[in-house]
Amino acid sequence: MERAVPWRQLLRSANGHALLIAKIENPELDVDAYEQEVHLMVDELKQRVGSVKGEDLKRELDRFFFEMRGFHGSKFEYYHRSNSYLNEVIDDREGLPITLAVLYMALAEPLGLAMEGVGLPGHFVVRWKRVDAEPTYIDVFDQGRAMTPAEVQEIIEKGTDEPAPVESFNASKGGIVDRILFNVLRASQEERNIAAMKRTLSALIAIDPRREGLASKADVWLRVRPGADGALALSLTSELMRMEAYDPDFVRGWTTAPALVRRDTGRSARRSTIRDTTAVAASAMPASTMAPISAERPVSS
Repeated sequence: MERAVPWRQLLRSANGHALLIAKIENPELDVDAYEQEVHLMVDELKQRVGSVKGEDLKRELDRFFFEMRGFHGSKFEYYHRSNSYLNEVIDDREGLPITLAVLYMALAEPLGLAMEGVGLPGHFVVRWKRVDAEPTYIDVFDQGRAMTPAEVQEIIEKGTDEPAPVESFNASKGGIVDRILFNVLRASQEERNIAAMKRTLSALIAIDPRREGLASKADVWLRVRPGADGALALSLTSELMRMEAYDPDFVRGWTTAPALVRRDTGRSARRSTIRDTTAVAASAMPASTMAPISAERPVSS
């Protein structure tokens, strides 16, 4: 499994550069300068908090972040692209729930506060994993207000078709970057800014049988043969398992991915059975259905 990475490294990680997203819009952005500013905030905060712990430490973090530094949720131009660019969030002291949460967690981690992102439907919050108490859900967009379990569940029920455990909305660092990118794309669509949409889509891969709509403007178009969605999903699952880039406890507890079940017997399928069945099916399959999945770049217009 992928080694856990401190949240402050999400600002500039190997897999997804949350701070570097702003370079899509501004190639001249000095990323190192903003990273240094975050480090300076961490150093100042450490000096202020001293040896306090627990609830007192969290209160000091909130006081520093919201009162002294003035970070707050954007109320009037919520969907403006600047709220998704971390450099502008740092400059203007306002942003979306997800961008404020990234900065909040980047400051919390060096203090020893175990916090992680939770991507609820339509609203991003932070979970404080406490040693001596139940987890606390924090709404960074609302000045670090602690949310009740009922509030969290209400957001989930409003945004999903059926009940789901809050653990299913845990946000990986790559997932956070993807969500920020989609926020930028949505803001560009609202503004009807085609150039900005193209710049954002250049960081994304479109998976679609047809190169139409937004897929025609993506940097990489992954064309799947109609009806091959299942094969693509299994291939991705296989790759995640090979890389051990998944949470075994979550998979065992909340998904059916750990095992395939035979339809004829209702029993777990063995590797040898799957291999033999796949070989027979492949030999009987027409060559026209075996075309490989292709990744193509759109033709420049």
